[in-house]
Amino acid sequence: MKVALVLTVAVALAVSVIPAATASRYDEVKKVAVEIVYLNANSRYGDVWAYLHPRYKRVTNRAFWESCKRTLAKKRGLEFFDVRATDAYPDRVTLPLLGTIPVIAVTLQAHYLNHREGVDGGVGSASDTHLFVRVGSEWKALWTPEQYRAYKAHRCPAT
Repeated sequence: MKVALVLTVAVALAVSVIPAATASRYDEVKKVAVEIVYLNANSRYGDVWAYLHPRYKRVTNRAFWESCKRTLAKKRGLEFFDVRATDAYPDRVTLPLLGTIPVIAVTLQAHYLNHREGVDGGVGSASDTHLFVRVGSEWKALWTPEQYRAYKAHRCPAT
C-alpha cells in the first residue's frame, strides 16, 4: 500500500513538473517576441538586427535592412501601446537557407494608435505570428519566405 502511494505521488509530481518546464521555456521566447516589437517601434533597429538569424544576415547588409525597417515604420505610422504574446507552440516549417526545421511560433496581439496622414488617429489592434529558433543559447527571429525573397532581390519586403 505504501509503495503504491509513493508511486502515485511520484507520478503526480512528474506530470505537474512537465507543464511548468514547458511554460517557462515558451515564456522566454514570448518575452523576446514582445521585446522585438517594442525595439522596432522605438527605431532600435541595431538591437533588432542582433535577434535576426545569422544566416539571414548574410543575405543583405544591415544598412539596407534598416532603411527598409524605417520606410515600413513611416508608412505604417503606428504607436504601439500594448503588445502581448498570447500563444507559443512548437511547429516545423520549411524556410529558405534553413530547410525544414523545428521552430517556436509566437502569436502576438498588439494594440496601437494610428498616426498616418489622412487617418483620424484611430485605435486599432492586430494579431500576427512570428517564428523563432534557438541558436546556441539565444532565440533568433526568422523571416517569412516572402521577406527572404525580397531581401535577396535587394528590395524591401511589404511587411
